[in-house]
Amino acid sequence: MVTWMVPVTEEEKAGKVVPKYLDETLLDTPALALDRVRMELGRMAERVLPMLRKGVKLAMDGTSEELSELNRMDSEIGMLHGPILDYLQQLSKGDLSTREVELAHHYLAIASYYENIGDSLKLHLIHLGRKRVREGLVVGEKTRELIDNLVDELIRLLEKATQAVTRMDRKPARKVVKAKNRINQLVSEIERHIVRRITADAPSRRLTYQTETELLESLKRVYYFTKRISKEVLMSEQATQKEAA
Repeated sequence: MVTWMVPVTEEEKAGKVVPKYLDETLLDTPALALDRVRMELGRMAERVLPMLRKGVKLAMDGTSEELSELNRMDSEIGMLHGPILDYLQQLSKGDLSTREVELAHHYLAIASYYENIGDSLKLHLIHLGRKRVREGLVVGEKTRELIDNLVDELIRLLEKATQAVTRMDRKPARKVVKAKNRINQLVSEIERHIVRRITADAPSRRLTYQTETELLESLKRVYYFTKRISKEVLMSEQATQKEAA
């Protein structure tokens, strides 16, 4: 598993995340500018990945105050998303080749998918976590184990999708797309378990079932966006091959 290390800048110490690689002097050199966008997309991923791990843990265990941390984490993703979009819009006003126009389009989509993951995690996990706290719900040990297994796999796939983006490598992108059956298997295992538990003699069983089901749906959305990121890489490479032909 790849470990993403996030260097802490002075701006970040002050609670502000700023682009590191977007250089306006390179806008007249589209190939170099697009490389910088690709590197900045990697920085977005560096913030999405820990949000996924921490967010699910907080949804199952965190206090209402601790869940507010997800607002900050999502805000940091947005602090990179906006400048990437602005940079690509400026770049698109220049003299770009057909290949460069297509790459800019794919990078716009990829940036939005990372942003979508962060927004979805914030919206759903804060809601679910606070409902759990408010209603005094407890996620069972076996359910936690199964969800942790799914999260581990989602993180591994999101890392592969990010490798595909930052290295423009089709191989890890294909692995993400082909992982659909594995994800469906993990999801089905969780679904069978929580359906069995709804008949258990325990307090708030129906409400717990609803909450666990909503958490599972949130994680399924993470794979959807991860797969979309990988497909953008594959489509961009297909366009390159057609242009070369």
